[in-house]
Amino acid sequence: MGYLRMSVYLGRRLTAGLFSSLLPLTSVVSVALGSVAFVLTVSSAKASEHTVGQVTFLVGKAEQVKGGVAKAIRRGDAIEVGATVQTSNNGHVHIRFVDGALVSVRPSSSLKVTEYNFVKDNPKSSKVKFELVEGTARAVTGAAGKAAKDNFRLNTPVAALGVRGTDFSVFSSMSESLVSVNSGAVVISQFGDGCSRVGSGPCQGPSALEVRAGSTGGGAALVSVATEKPLALPEGTVRFAGNTGTAGVTNLASASLSASPVAVETSSSSSEAAVVADSQALDGASRAIVSGAEVSLPTAGDSASKLAWGRWYGAAWPADKTVTYQQAREGGGGRSVTVGNPYVSLYRSAESPFVIPDKGSARLALQSGQVHWIGALDTRIAGTVDSGSLTLDFGGKRFSTELIGTNPKVGTFNLQASGVLSTSNLAPGIFVSDQSSTGARVAGAMTSNATEAGYLFEQPAARSILMGTTNWRR
Repeated sequence: MGYLRMSVYLGRRLTAGLFSSLLPLTSVVSVALGSVAFVLTVSSAKASEHTVGQVTFLVGKAEQVKGGVAKAIRRGDAIEVGATVQTSNNGHVHIRFVDGALVSVRPSSSLKVTEYNFVKDNPKSSKVKFELVEGTARAVTGAAGKAAKDNFRLNTPVAALGVRGTDFSVFSSMSESLVSVNSGAVVISQFGDGCSRVGSGPCQGPSALEVRAGSTGGGAALVSVATEKPLALPEGTVRFAGNTGTAGVTNLASASLSASPVAVETSSSSSEAAVVADSQALDGASRAIVSGAEVSLPTAGDSASKLAWGRWYGAAWPADKTVTYQQAREGGGGRSVTVGNPYVSLYRSAESPFVIPDKGSARLALQSGQVHWIGALDTRIAGTVDSGSLTLDFGGKRFSTELIGTNPKVGTFNLQASGVLSTSNLAPGIFVSDQSSTGARVAGAMTSNATEAGYLFEQPAARSILMGTTNWRR
């Protein structure tokens, strides 16, 4: 499990967790740090009776599981009702459905096609139902979702989503779900009175929240077992990778760093372009949130620092030094979100000009850090970050880091990661890690001239995950 999925909210689990995977709202631009290129194609092969979609793009490894039988996915394969698409930590699958809908399943994710009945002669009677078991996905509704809005449902472990003709992204772990709406609207609700897993369409009642793109409500929402109802997030604070017309970089990973969001896209050419952009953007990270939205508000903690960690909701975890997101963004002359996950985000003060050297490197010293072991039922046990190093290579546009710490559940741990450092004006000083054989994931940001930096990290442990934050100075 994890909280910072980095596909590029927060995250990768930001694979199903805080980073997993983590999300753009209305004006986010995915920054392509990779060079993966592909073309979406649709085969004219005759579909079987139960075939409802086709794999149009595949990177890495993925499986289609049905009736207890797992089969490796290849480009051009048919997708059937009842099948579950499961991606590895480097897997990424695009599916085009019979009604023109597009779905992108990010790394370390699991999406089941529970029902897909498209009635071409009477689209209003169509019925579509997905289940995001964990991870991240993006989707654009097709003819069925547009015509039969009351019969479209996407379930996560903790929430039900209905659509209003929509392009949206979703990340989910076993305890949290995060949704970001790029166009149209969704209705998100926790399961309980008036909202059943076996239902179809959007749920109604006091726990239902309509999330509309560009709305005052923010175009994003968080559902957690720790909250009584969905929480609307501030506008511009959540970004998912692969959304066009945005000013930031976003990738979802698996819980913590390992949870991944799911997004649904439409069949329009702009949506198809968005899916392409999604694959080209930081495929190595799957749940970290990188946002380009600017916010002007004050900070708690070290008011002299240009960086502050702010949690989205609820009380702090044991030995947690974060402040509320309102406090984090209000300090330092007004801060905006850079990277984060469903629990916490890194806020950075605006600096103009924002200077990134074009050559040389900088070594930063560890100033502070915290780490939590997260186990079953979201049990959290605090540990310590004892030492570390962080190097920013400006000429090579890379970073590398190492952390050594301890936690009562795992003893001493060592995290090593390296990856891309963005010098783009859209996401200056943002850095995210490459795929790692150890599963370690990092997403962070530096200040102008690299005087300060901070990052979120996640490292898998046995049936658990270590997740934490760090702060650095030159």
